[in-house]
Amino acid sequence: MHPEDVLSDTSEMGLRMSAARIADAIFDKEVDLREAFKKWDRKNLGGLDETEFQGALSSLGFDASPEMVSAVFKVFDLKGDGRVSCWEFTRGLHNLQAAAEATASEEERRARRDRKKASALRKQENQLTVIGAGLGGGHLPEATALSGALAGDDAACLRKALRAAEDAGVDAEDLKAAKLKLQELEEKAAAADALNPEMPQMGMDSNE
Repeated sequence: MHPEDVLSDTSEMGLRMSAARIADAIFDKEVDLREAFKKWDRKNLGGLDETEFQGALSSLGFDASPEMVSAVFKVFDLKGDGRVSCWEFTRGLHNLQAAAEATASEEERRARRDRKKASALRKQENQLTVIGAGLGGGHLPEATALSGALAGDDAACLRKALRAAEDAGVDAEDLKAAKLKLQELEEKAAAADALNPEMPQMGMDSNE
């Protein structure tokens, strides 16, 4: 067991960081939480008790003392009923890792982004092998560019790489993941633009 796989800090910050590490493990292992919960919920009661919760952490590759499991469990048991539902687990992960990100140092944020990028690249490896084979080789510029674009969050870069792959004759079926990622990025950008106040207009009004 590697040190990074051990959960041991029961402080408020430690619990936040534990949640961030659990979220990273779920992302890295491509865990389908709904399907995983069906396996973790051995008693079929619609939620995990503390023993089942410890089993869930173990299945994700984490080692934790009973005291640590209890502390993490209480953080995720949002309703305080002694069971953690799939919704509570998902909501808890979102809230806690957001809090951890907000208080992390720039070095910690950069390290986490690098881990996610490396994981994203690994996820695309098999798909890009198929794309490369369809184009006549696994190391063509289009496949390499698409790999890098998929690992990032730059919509313009991904759009350009996707267009190049389409122009090169890549089958549309092989580009589904890239198109979905581009759609998500564009929707996020549109939502962010809608939330931004119209500063120039506000400035004009204040001068009148």
